[in-house]
Amino acid sequence: MKLLPIRCSFVSRSAICESGAQGGSLVVWVGFASLPNLMIFKRNGKVYMRLVTVVPYNIQWPEIFELENSLSLMTLGRVISKVHHIGSTSVPGLAAKPVIDILLEVTDLKELDRCNEKMKQAGYVARGENGIPNRRYFTKGEEQRSHHVHAFVSGDMQIAKHLAFRDYLINNKEVADQYAAIKRAAALESDNDIHRYSALKADFIANHLRLALLDLDL
Repeated sequence: MKLLPIRCSFVSRSAICESGAQGGSLVVWVGFASLPNLMIFKRNGKVYMRLVTVVPYNIQWPEIFELENSLSLMTLGRVISKVHHIGSTSVPGLAAKPVIDILLEVTDLKELDRCNEKMKQAGYVARGENGIPNRRYFTKGEEQRSHHVHAFVSGDMQIAKHLAFRDYLINNKEVADQYAAIKRAAALESDNDIHRYSALKADFIANHLRLALLDLDL
């Protein structure tokens, strides 16, 4: 059964529940006044809460990426041109949410779409573009995400942006340390609202992505 996302809106510290139908599925909103956008999921009658956590760098993250890289290659085969470890877990020493971000360069998005069932068998949920044009986005893990896959056709500008920002952080430790501090503060201030967490980091990312792209003359 698919997990059902829940967005909270409240008037007191007591739980308020509403239900409705979206796409034939029952959606339930549950939450507390202090956590207005807490992401909660319901599966098999159980409610799960997805927390925003930033943890110290784990030296096993590169190994976890390599294991998933091998699985991706076996799952998708010739559709993949290149695989990259991106996101904060790809930057040595950087505190991060413990989710491995994987960037796939693919030959054709329509061909990748035909592999959705294979990705499902590998533990992923296909989420389409999910807000970014010409992307295919997959997630692994239910109440606790473990991997995100971002796929673009080789040559897409989003690939250059992801790699430029990663390499910029790797090569500028002081900036990476600032980013870690911002993420820790955002995790505390966001009250487990992933959208607020992202918004609190947005200005820093936009500024330093611009600098990273200038370094590459892009």
